[in-house]
Amino acid sequence: MRGSLAEPLLCGIDRDNSIDCQSGRIIMEVSFSSSFKRVFKKRIKGNADLELRFWQKLEQFTIAPFDSSLKTHKLSGKLRDLWSFSIDDDGRVLFSFTEDGKAVF
Repeated sequence: MRGSLAEPLLCGIDRDNSIDCQSGRIIMEVSFSSSFKRVFKKRIKGNADLELRFWQKLEQFTIAPFDSSLKTHKLSGKLRDLWSFSIDDDGRVLFSFTEDGKAVF
């Protein structure tokens, strides 16, 4: 998460469904695929605790994608083109990096 709780982080979703967060730091740009939105609606939305943890981890990811608390790692096998980070012990987010360094969930 941010180094200071007093440091504001302003996030919004652009027209192209990418998240834009500004806190005076360089941030990772993230966009959401239609399949991610479907899974989010089914598994996360409506579970207030899990949804809160997701948004906190997303914020952390945009600031420091490889922070050790996220446990970000490259997947193998059939998912070898994807990466993952942890929301909690049971939940993880799969994503890929684009050639221009953005993340697509």
